[in-house]
Amino acid sequence: MFNPSQIQELREALTKDPTLKGFAGAHLNKASVVYGERPEIVWTAPASSGAMRAPARVFGSPEYPSCMHGIIDGFLALPAPIIQAVDHARVIGNSAVIDADGRLYLPKLVTNEDDIRHLMDKRSWIEDGFLVEDGLSGPQAVFWAPFDESIIKKTALFLHNLEPANYGSFLIRQLPQMLLARQAGLAFDCYVTPTRTSWFMEALRETGLPELPVFSAREVAGRPFQKILLPSAFDAEGFYSPEMAAEINGFAESLGGAQRPPKRFYASRLMSSTSRRWYRVLQNEPEIERIAHRAGFEVFYPETLSFREQVRTFASATQIFGPSGSGLLNAIFTQKGGRVVDLESFHVTVRQHAKVYASTGKIYGFGFGHFIPGTEDKQRHHRPWVMPEDDINAIIDWLGASID
Repeated sequence: MFNPSQIQELREALTKDPTLKGFAGAHLNKASVVYGERPEIVWTAPASSGAMRAPARVFGSPEYPSCMHGIIDGFLALPAPIIQAVDHARVIGNSAVIDADGRLYLPKLVTNEDDIRHLMDKRSWIEDGFLVEDGLSGPQAVFWAPFDESIIKKTALFLHNLEPANYGSFLIRQLPQMLLARQAGLAFDCYVTPTRTSWFMEALRETGLPELPVFSAREVAGRPFQKILLPSAFDAEGFYSPEMAAEINGFAESLGGAQRPPKRFYASRLMSSTSRRWYRVLQNEPEIERIAHRAGFEVFYPETLSFREQVRTFASATQIFGPSGSGLLNAIFTQKGGRVVDLESFHVTVRQHAKVYASTGKIYGFGFGHFIPGTEDKQRHHRPWVMPEDDINAIIDWLGASID
């Protein structure tokens, strides 16, 4: 797989030389792309819908008000989850498969020429590790070529993810696929995942899926499998169906966290800010930790815990707040009716996080901080920010107030 910056460079290199055969120390594979008929579906469930709710409280004001667009009360229709079977298929991206005839799955099958043109015009797959370009004889997928072209005589379950090493993306995209695969009860010989993260490997055991070989997408990129089982994308920008929310709740209960005494938690990002001083640093977080501790909140650092213990910790929470990020998205495991406040910095993921909290039954709010003056020359996700202490105290009061 190529990373996003490499994809940009590869695109420029192909513009200069369409016959390019190698890039960034890797050989390039080029396959003509065609649009295809409906794939073989080996498992499906009915389409669904769920209730979207606006935040119960908003503290402060977003610097980009557009981030709140679409976060309103209403119902969202969700696609039917499916698992497709693709014969003689190759993984070519973090969420992409191509078969021997050139039919492309992203993971939904590309079914018409407009879809292919959209891919080339929109350039929307920069995160997926491959390109769709105009070749000498029509549209082509350009991807990482394998060292060994021989077929892998196995049926693989491909648990895809557009952000391979991101824990929050795992919770939104991959964990639901794993729970779906457990429910489907299909037979397969191995797994393919964009990255063998520690949480993915632990979740395999905790979900009760069979312990089988796990290949990373890069290790098998471009190499054909006998068959690939490919779940559809059904995360709906972080909005879980009522059925999947129930699966997630049942999974959390099975790990025993809900049986612990209920607690109030502050999920800190301070350790991340210490190790990555350039990335979304909440400047006054040490003081926020002290305020939270004095108010009776237990301060903890999600990244220091195993996947199992993160699930169990959040499952025992009734009130929780902290800076936006992967760690706080563990709130999906907090019991329905629990209160969550998400402290936001530059606000580009507000709608996704609102959908996560709403669809899993949380009473949720947002706290909007502001950037440190004089940092306007930095990219938004590199700018340090602060959360006013008065707002922190108001958040703590609201979390502890009786539910109307």
